[in-house]
Amino acid sequence: MGKSNSYQAIWKRKDRKKHPEKYKKRMQKYYKNNRKKLINRVKKYTEDNKEKVKIRKNKHYMAIREARRWDNIRKLYGLSKEDYDKLYVNQQGRCAVCRIELPVLHIDHFHEDGTIRGLLCGKCNRGIGLFDDNIELLEAVIKYLRKR
Repeated sequence: MGKSNSYQAIWKRKDRKKHPEKYKKRMQKYYKNNRKKLINRVKKYTEDNKEKVKIRKNKHYMAIREARRWDNIRKLYGLSKEDYDKLYVNQQGRCAVCRIELPVLHIDHFHEDGTIRGLLCGKCNRGIGLFDDNIELLEAVIKYLRKR
C-alpha cells in the first residue's frame, strides 16, 4: 500500500500500533484537512440509519448506566454483582418480606453498620426505611391495622 492519505488507508496501516503518537498526529492532520467531509459523512450515515443509531445509542447508554449502578452498589454496600446474584437466587427472585417476584430487587441493609439483611421490593424497602427500622413502631402499626 502506498502513502495514501485516505482515512481508511491511515486506519488500516500496520504501524499505527507501533507508533501511536505519529498515527495520532497524522489523524489530527487528516481530520483538520477533511473536517467538513467527515462531519457530512457522519450526518449522512446518521440520517440514513436512524433506527440503527438509536439502538446503538440506547445500548451504549444502558451499558454505562448498568456499570455505574454496580459501581455505586459496590461502593455503598461492598456487594459485587456476583454476590447480588447469589442473594437473588437464594431468595428465588422474591422480596424477603412480601414474597413478590421481581426482576430487580432493592438491597436492604442496617443503617448503623451497613450489614446487608436481604433483597426487598421497592414498597417494602421504602416502608421499612420510612419507619426508621424501628421494630416497636412497626409493631404499633401492626396492632393498629388489626384493630380495624
